[in-house]
Amino acid sequence: MDREKFAYRWVNEDKLLSRTESDDWEKVPTGDVASTDLGSSVSRLVGQHKDGSPQRAILCRKPKGYYDDDRAAGQARVDDTMTAIKGGKVGNSDSAGSTYIPSEGINISRK
Repeated sequence: MDREKFAYRWVNEDKLLSRTESDDWEKVPTGDVASTDLGSSVSRLVGQHKDGSPQRAILCRKPKGYYDDDRAAGQARVDDTMTAIKGGKVGNSDSAGSTYIPSEGINISRK
């Protein structure tokens, strides 16, 4: 595994694999890492389905630059939300009359 070039994550085979692939994640080929899979991608047994059949997680990777850009975009959305909350802009227009904002404003700090 090349952690300098790629970010890695395990994805359960039955959970959003097509969405994961459309978001620049690709399955890691078996030649790169030891695997319990008989197929062409790295996977591990992680449990069983309700019907008793084995459940697998597939190792996926994404180019580090794309991963870092996606994380930064996600953090920007969090920062925008926190700025709105600190500015007293919480909820939606339907809840505008039912919220309480102290006269000194909203202060969020980490201790």
